[in-house]
Amino acid sequence: MPFPEVDHVTYADNPLDNVICQVRFPTILRIDAELPLAMQERLRPDYIHFNESQAVLFNIKMGGKPVASGDDLGEMPPSSTKTYEFSTDDKRWKINLTRNFLSLSTSDYQNWGEFRSRFETALRILLEVYKPTVITRVGLRYIDVIVRSRLQLDNTDWSKLIAKPIIGVLASDIKGNVNEFQLTFSVDLKDQVGTVKVRAGIVKAPQSDDICFMIDSDYFNLSSRKPEEVLPTIDVFHSRAYNLFRWCISDQLHNAMGPRAK
Repeated sequence: MPFPEVDHVTYADNPLDNVICQVRFPTILRIDAELPLAMQERLRPDYIHFNESQAVLFNIKMGGKPVASGDDLGEMPPSSTKTYEFSTDDKRWKINLTRNFLSLSTSDYQNWGEFRSRFETALRILLEVYKPTVITRVGLRYIDVIVRSRLQLDNTDWSKLIAKPIIGVLASDIKGNVNEFQLTFSVDLKDQVGTVKVRAGIVKAPQSDDICFMIDSDYFNLSSRKPEEVLPTIDVFHSRAYNLFRWCISDQLHNAMGPRAK
């Protein structure tokens, strides 16, 4: 693991805004051709709401190279695909199904045990109902948003809260004039574990004018694997995730969020 090992903690003020786990598989046309009745029946005790939508994916060329919008799907013509969403009553947990992927997301992440259990249930139902024989991508994504006002750090410079390799121009002599800042990099996790792509930068809070700092860490493996290898893969991603987050922040920010030993 390229990031230093540290003792894992939980935070009294949890910065996690969203956690998403996704598996991709070769196209199953049956998912587009019929309503997911069997899947809904199995999920309905916990995910009582259902919504169907239609998404159009366009092939965009950048620098002469074909790139599918929003993903690494390679060259493809514009296509329309159905998305089925199953959500809890409070809408804080959502399962999305298309002919190519299954995902679980939450804005109410409390602990890995609950998240993993919910994803394991969704994956098991997918395997029982649609029987994909191979998984082509496994991903686990953590989106952390640092809100200084929640931590009584309103007047503290980002350069004192975010680590030097991440903070960039926000630690320079023009920091007061910076309106937008984004940093993107990817890191090989070694030992064929996969890759993590990190997007970091300043963002505006959706319900206020607070300027926040986002650390978006997307762990993924693009090697084809058997369905039974998915859970061990995301367990490894989870075990690496806190080390990266801690590497991105300062001791001052770490202490301000109220760390508690696991």
